[in-house]
Amino acid sequence: MKRSERHQLKRDELIASLNKLASLIKERSQMFIIGGAAILVIILVIFGVKFFKSQSLKAEGHLLSEVIKLSSDLRKNPENIKKLEELAVKGDSSRLAYVKLGEYFIEKGEFGKAISYLEKATKKKGDLFYAQSMNLIAQVHMEQKAYDEAIETYKKMEKENPEGYSRDIILYHKAEALEKMGNTEEALVIYKQLEKEFPETYFGHDAAGKINELEEIK
Repeated sequence: MKRSERHQLKRDELIASLNKLASLIKERSQMFIIGGAAILVIILVIFGVKFFKSQSLKAEGHLLSEVIKLSSDLRKNPENIKKLEELAVKGDSSRLAYVKLGEYFIEKGEFGKAISYLEKATKKKGDLFYAQSMNLIAQVHMEQKAYDEAIETYKKMEKENPEGYSRDIILYHKAEALEKMGNTEEALVIYKQLEKEFPETYFGHDAAGKINELEEIK
């Protein structure tokens, strides 16, 4: 092979290598661009979700403060009932309006109206508003001496195990209903369970006193 041909071959090899390198850089740069764009989209989605969540929380906070303000003036301004009814349908958190309306009519002794509002707040199960409403419904049954219905309501609450609502409250009121209907044996079992499982809570402590009372009767 002539020297000039060898030089040409080496030059061709060098050019081919450089072309391959250029192609590789071009190919990888496209990958980097695509990858960078994907990361940018993910970042935008994350910040977008956070933004909308913060806006949603602000809106919910405003609704709740409005509900609390209107319900605190109900006795003086019964026209607020209509406003609370309108707020109650605006979201899950605004169901607090139904709870407050229920409380208002319980105080007035209008139990039918109270339950009709409270039942609307129980449409979504498992949260604090559900638990508050169910407890108030059970307390209305207790007031009306409908102890079987009160017990069934507390059994439903036990099964649902609503978030943010301590189980000792449910157990204590269920035992209370059993005691009032004359089923002291079953009530005593629950009071002892409370004393054992919740010794540091108000209801656990109160259950200990109930145990002494019922065992003296026996």
